[in-house]
Amino acid sequence: MEINNEKFICSLYESVLGRVDGKLMRSTIDYALAEQGLCIRNNKLERKESSIPGYEYDEIQRKWVLKIIKDVAYICTSNKDYPEGLFYVNQIYFSSADNVLQTNNKNKDWYFFDQDTLKGFRPWTIDDAKHGDIISISGNKLVMRNTHFKGTSVDTVCIVPICYLVVRTGYETRFERPEKGQAPLECKTNTIRPATEEQKALFYKILFENGYVWDGTKKDITCVSHLASFQNAINNRKNKKREEEIHQLRNQIMDLLTEHKCHLEIGTSKIGGDGIYVCACEKHPMDWDERLCNINRQEYKKNK
Repeated sequence: MEINNEKFICSLYESVLGRVDGKLMRSTIDYALAEQGLCIRNNKLERKESSIPGYEYDEIQRKWVLKIIKDVAYICTSNKDYPEGLFYVNQIYFSSADNVLQTNNKNKDWYFFDQDTLKGFRPWTIDDAKHGDIISISGNKLVMRNTHFKGTSVDTVCIVPICYLVVRTGYETRFERPEKGQAPLECKTNTIRPATEEQKALFYKILFENGYVWDGTKKDITCVSHLASFQNAINNRKNKKREEEIHQLRNQIMDLLTEHKCHLEIGTSKIGGDGIYVCACEKHPMDWDERLCNINRQEYKKNK
């Protein structure tokens, strides 16, 4: 008689749900499966993701082992086995590809060919985050951490934010300050990363545009929108951005006109109104300048 072990385990898992001790039994099964890198999902045995990013289940060794995985952050615990200056102890390093870490030298990455060379690193976890650190959650939320504590399950954590940003493609970035009594942000531990330098720059930029700056002395954000100098800085930033966008658009239009051998003039036509006029000829007609001449209003009324 052949026994379907997968079906048996999944059936056992479902059958203990209604028991008094069912929760304990299910936790025991979860733990036993996790030791083999497995979990039960949709009534099937599937490969389990590590609760701590940076680990993979090795089928040969039959245990969870440290790996350098793309987009995961690692902390250097010892740099004695690496060339001087590439890695600093207690500094965070990001993986740009599997088995590759970015170094302090922006032009040089470090390749890990075997597990022995990994002994100087460990994955970054939320427990490494300090008050005021910027962390990324699920790739679309940047959070300035206040504190954190364990979540409702073993693979979740609750983060109490000082403030945070919600970044969604195609939408305006939303800045939020938690109100008194607001619930903390609960999330899966394997979706949390320390913010990259680019993400930090974005966070502080949006923070500033919403009238706040980080006060290192108070270890909190401070509202500065009431200061005239702050408002002037915001206005100057917006005006500069607008000027840059207009300049870029103008160049794009001129390049397009040149490519199609068109001419563009700006002026007031006799039929009324200022505007932009385009002539799709290599040489515009003789009456072109007349139609675009800036005649004054009195002459316009007289001729009308």
